[in-house]
Amino acid sequence: MLCLVDQKGASLMAAQDKSQESSFVPNDEKEAQKKLARLRKKLRKNVTHKTTRTWTGLKDKTLWDWLQLLLIPLVLTVGGFMFSTYQHNTDQQQVLDQQRQATFVQYQNDMKDLLFNRGLLTSKPSDEIRVIVRTETLSAIRQLDGIRISSLVQFLKDARLTGNGRYIVSFIGVDLSDAVLSGANLSNIDFSDANLNDANLSNTELNGANLFNANLSNANLTIANLSNADLSGAQNLTQKQLDQVSLCDDAMLPTGLICHHNL
Repeated sequence: MLCLVDQKGASLMAAQDKSQESSFVPNDEKEAQKKLARLRKKLRKNVTHKTTRTWTGLKDKTLWDWLQLLLIPLVLTVGGFMFSTYQHNTDQQQVLDQQRQATFVQYQNDMKDLLFNRGLLTSKPSDEIRVIVRTETLSAIRQLDGIRISSLVQFLKDARLTGNGRYIVSFIGVDLSDAVLSGANLSNIDFSDANLNDANLSNTELNGANLFNANLSNANLTIANLSNADLSGAQNLTQKQLDQVSLCDDAMLPTGLICHHNL
């Protein structure tokens, strides 16, 4: 009888222990699984972050590294823009130079035709051909640079069309305001009554030129040669302008102005 009781009691105790185990152990296991899951998530996050930093090359970057990353593309962009602008300006200058040369060649061809085929040299001042020549000449001058203007004037002199008392192609009273005549040889040309307002006459040869009553307002006369030039009655010529010329000996000047650049 006692044996049966003991067996029954043992069975009862075993059942109680199993019940307690089923009620507590699963909860502990669930908590452990949660902790394990959080640990795995944290590890995956750290590994991903580390891999990303390593892959993008951003690990251990210094301030100089960042500056290089930013400045190098900027320098390349600015340098490319500057080179493109320089190339564009160079191309434009080449196109302009080609246009000027074409204008000069066409002018020479037109003048030769008027000389050899239209009787320009024997024409009278009132003839229409004189008007055509004057118009074409002034139009060409406005499109040319100083070097080609010098060649144009020399061409007219060689063809006995202007200079030294010849006025088949006349510059008397012409409007050359804003004209770029720098470096041109305009010696002995008659510019009386001409409008040279704001004209660029820098380094221009005006030896013996007639500038009587010409308008020289704001004209650039830097290192120009005005020797023997007739500037009497020249309008708006200032002492400051005259002080910028290279030579003005024996020039006829407006009252009150003095030449300080005699030989």
